[in-house]
Amino acid sequence: MVGFKKMMKPAIIHTCVTDEGEDDIGDYIPLPPDGGWGWIVMSASFFNFFIIDGVAYSFGVFLNDYVEYFDTSVGNTSLGNSLFCGVSLLVGEFVTRM
Repeated sequence: MVGFKKMMKPAIIHTCVTDEGEDDIGDYIPLPPDGGWGWIVMSASFFNFFIIDGVAYSFGVFLNDYVEYFDTSVGNTSLGNSLFCGVSLLVGEFVTRM
């Protein structure tokens, strides 16, 4: 296996025979560049959007309850959700550049 740079050995090591002799195939398994941290970030992002989008898109179901609880009009109560969605979309452009 000429041309492959040896990586760190994983826990399970298999052997294979090459033209240069017996070699550990585990030496040639590439490791993630971030050590697997990307999966944690992806999972956290998924649950974040799952909760935030759930609140934003189900707002109409709870609108009458919010109007009664806060003792305001439907327009004023809907303004809160509109600002929440609008600010989330506007700020997203700046946050992705960070």
